[in-house]
Amino acid sequence: MSKPQAMGPRFIRARGGNVAMLWALFVIPILGVVGMAVDLNRSKNAHLHVQDSLDAAVLAAAKLMQTKGDSTDVDQQVADMFKADMKEIGLELTCEDPVSTKNVSDRTLSATVACDLETKIMPIFGTDDLKFSRTSKAAYSINKLEVSFMFDVSGSMKGQKLADLKASAKNALDILFDLPSAATGDLRVGVVPFATSVNAGTYFQEATNLSNPRSGKHDTNPNDGKSADMVTTSATCVTERKGSHAYSEEPPSSGRYFGAENDICPSTAILPLTNKRADIDARIASLVADGLTAGHIGIGWTWYELSPEWNAFWPTASRPMAYDTPALSKVAILMTDGEFNSAYEKGNGSTQDQALKICAGMKAQGIQVFAVVFQAPAAAKDLMTTCASAGSFYAAENASDLDKAYKAIAVRISRLRIAS
Repeated sequence: MSKPQAMGPRFIRARGGNVAMLWALFVIPILGVVGMAVDLNRSKNAHLHVQDSLDAAVLAAAKLMQTKGDSTDVDQQVADMFKADMKEIGLELTCEDPVSTKNVSDRTLSATVACDLETKIMPIFGTDDLKFSRTSKAAYSINKLEVSFMFDVSGSMKGQKLADLKASAKNALDILFDLPSAATGDLRVGVVPFATSVNAGTYFQEATNLSNPRSGKHDTNPNDGKSADMVTTSATCVTERKGSHAYSEEPPSSGRYFGAENDICPSTAILPLTNKRADIDARIASLVADGLTAGHIGIGWTWYELSPEWNAFWPTASRPMAYDTPALSKVAILMTDGEFNSAYEKGNGSTQDQALKICAGMKAQGIQVFAVVFQAPAAAKDLMTTCASAGSFYAAENASDLDKAYKAIAVRISRLRIAS
């Protein structure tokens, strides 16, 4: 009788064949899942690019519609701008011409575009392309605007730097005051110069609850080791408040009054919101640089000019509108050339800590915060980047950069809005 042969090796070889068969069965579904993921991700990116391009085209054409009305020129501009932008992107994507709908009575322009994305892997499963469409709608009624400019007038801004700032601010104002909202009085602008403190001007007494002139300490020689002298002063500069009120938009009242600065006071006082261009120009022209950099105080007063909580504080023509006013935009434009280095109420934290809390408070109320630094150190850039709203920080290293930054901000503020 012959001896039974061992089954192990044959069995192993047989299992090897089964594994190969199983792999062949699984590989196609796996490739299908991978292919679908790749092409769907490409489709997602294509959706985003098409939407951005269509938004830009509709916004630009809506501005043309303000003067052209229900004209085919508007439709053509939507199509031309969309094609040009998509060509720059360079996606493997085929889109039809956008179809525009103009509504002169509602002052809106909408456009829809249909696109076809060629797939890379999914054709092996019978899907050669992915079709989709996007729509954009723009309203060309200009928003009501409240804009407060904060300017650093500390000693490091002396000379040409201050001259460059004044020129750049003027160019930004030229753009803003060219808006239809300026002609109707719906654009109002405020000015907040700051250095070692902020000059509250005629609003000093209401802000501090101090009489003026008054007795106050004045240190004629801070380096002599002697205490400050008591003098009669009419200085109208303010410092921060104590405690949590330092970071809030609560108006001055008992327990919430501001401190006073008697020694170093910017010569130019704040200007609350106004639609009078001549007053704004005159206030900016009068800026003089001197002192240190208490930036958190400047940021605070920029917020107060925009806060409806301060309505009773400001004169009637300067009272900020409610945050939820329809078609209203509130904008703070912060500017500095150096690291913040002065604070008074030490229990509140450093000037940097206070600045960040105030910026956070403004943004939480929906205020768009722009920040510009001019030949500033890294620490100032980091702080102001955090203070600014997303994508709203500008660093300028020379006069040309500064001018471009202010112009870019003015254009962004004046842009027509995408209708929701």
